[in-house]
Amino acid sequence: MPARTGKDYYAILGIKENATDKEIKKAYRKKALQHHPDKNQDNKEAAEKLFKDINEAFEVLKDPEKRKIYDLYGEDGLKNGGGAHFNGGGGSPGGAHSFHFSDPNDIFSQFFGGQNPFGSQGGNANFSSFGGPGGQSFSFQSGSPGGFGQGQSQSSFGFPGMSEMGGSNMGGMGGMGGMGMGRQQQQQPAQDIQKNLPITLEEMASGCQKKMKVTKRIQNPQTGQMTTLENILTIDVQKGWKENTKVTFKGAGDELLGQAPQNIIFVIKQKPHDTFTREGDDLACNVTVPLHTALCGGTITCPTLGGSTKLAISSIVQPGTVKRLSGRGFYSKKLGKHGDLKVTFNVALPQRLTQAEKADLERTLKNATY
Repeated sequence: MPARTGKDYYAILGIKENATDKEIKKAYRKKALQHHPDKNQDNKEAAEKLFKDINEAFEVLKDPEKRKIYDLYGEDGLKNGGGAHFNGGGGSPGGAHSFHFSDPNDIFSQFFGGQNPFGSQGGNANFSSFGGPGGQSFSFQSGSPGGFGQGQSQSSFGFPGMSEMGGSNMGGMGGMGGMGMGRQQQQQPAQDIQKNLPITLEEMASGCQKKMKVTKRIQNPQTGQMTTLENILTIDVQKGWKENTKVTFKGAGDELLGQAPQNIIFVIKQKPHDTFTREGDDLACNVTVPLHTALCGGTITCPTLGGSTKLAISSIVQPGTVKRLSGRGFYSKKLGKHGDLKVTFNVALPQRLTQAEKADLERTLKNATY
């Protein structure tokens, strides 16, 4: 096995060589915050160099394929195509190629969900907005770590070239992040791969994490040989995201001769819900009230996104009456609070009445105020 040369990424993050993914993230968070140039204005030049090394180490060790090549060939193997290591019996994963590292500020911003942890303005420096009605857009460098996920889900979406984590591969596109090839010819733009990502209303409300196993083809510029690599794309859905929010993984698709690496774009789509509809940051639902409760009052059970709640009826309920339950809707990052749950009441009438019951109702209601 060739000697590992260059920077010691494990030492830079202060972790052992068998560190877990969780330990790598924890170490990165600590080191990146400690040595961020904004926190070290008195020695900014040195801080910027160390900050770059910290982010470079994190980008490599967080990615299983990059980490495997680094463990074999070190920094030089990653950045320079490995020299002799990658040509002739070195155990390389196919052909001479090199990794291109992301901007350290992009990695830092993505890890903290586009927010500045120091409280200053900014954030979204690494996010490119390209619209879509009702949604936002987020752009990630291929292989970037993300870092604002919550509950993890492994749903099957059936995209060409993609499969759920743990499932089978279904083609030749995907996301071995951050790898590139030196190309002598001019690159043509590659067609982006755009797929809908259906998620439930509950997942949109609370946030979730989706993992997709993808494959990526890389064509060797010298030999034309095609190498297929696998990676996991992590889509961290933040609570309150709206439908048509777009998440772009730059360069996560195929890298073929003469064209730039493909981008993979996921478009968030809300699955239909049996009970609720979404209206901006509000939720809406219908609740049926028995006639006697609508007239005489009482307590009914009202569904909520997380379960149910009791509602007291103290006045006459007309069909179509709307009651707003404050704070029972979606979280709005812009407003810093949750929207409302809008409950529309339907009144259920008896299916049958006896003649005596009809007579009693007539005596009771004929003199009522309408």
